[in-house]
Amino acid sequence: MSDPTPAATPEKATIVDDLIEIWTSPSTVFKRRADSGFFLMMCILTVVIGALFFANRGVLQGVMDAEMNRQFAASAAKGQPVPPEAVAMAKKWAGIIGTFGAFIGVPIGILLVGLGTWLTGKIVGADDEFGYGKATMIASYAFVPKILSMLAVTVQGVLLDTNLLTSPYQLSTSVARFMDPNMNAGVLALLGRVDIFTIWTSVLIGIGIVVVGKASPQKLLPAAAVIWLLGSVSALWQILMGALRGSA
Repeated sequence: MSDPTPAATPEKATIVDDLIEIWTSPSTVFKRRADSGFFLMMCILTVVIGALFFANRGVLQGVMDAEMNRQFAASAAKGQPVPPEAVAMAKKWAGIIGTFGAFIGVPIGILLVGLGTWLTGKIVGADDEFGYGKATMIASYAFVPKILSMLAVTVQGVLLDTNLLTSPYQLSTSVARFMDPNMNAGVLALLGRVDIFTIWTSVLIGIGIVVVGKASPQKLLPAAAVIWLLGSVSALWQILMGALRGSA
């Protein structure tokens, strides 16, 4: 994928330029930041996404409480009731995560996605100089669309009656938004990854691997598909375990 605008020189380009051009000219950003590291962008995203997550805590907390209540009810229906003290503890931790989760989760997520990006690069033929640092730089910039994702939650919190929602997926832009929250958890999680922002992030990572890792341009979409699948391992594992239990 080529960009219509020439790359700004590293001396003149600022982090603000990066945050603007990652939406319109991602290969330009990756080209000039190939050796710049990831720490600054990771810190910026942690603060911005964390602040939005904190602002959305009222909306998210209500949905998470409804999700937990539904799961507790399903467990009780199977003859496995959850003790009241365990319910109270789960809700306490959900409240803590709802307040501070993104400030911890964003950097951890970027570091893990960086590892997946590095592995994907090796799978699709990135050059020998494509190391973990460069891969994590790509992952950091690929997280930028999550800002828009969190803003979408903010808007929905204003426009929708979130008291009627029983699943976090009902605030997403994924296929899972339209599914029954009581369906198989693994399938629901997999459908939750068929999401505008998840796919966008995957494509950005593919662009980064082609530009920074010097992989063949024909490997852009395969790279995006591999990173998407790596992020789906947990959901696929849930589906497999569910199938094995069902056949037992």
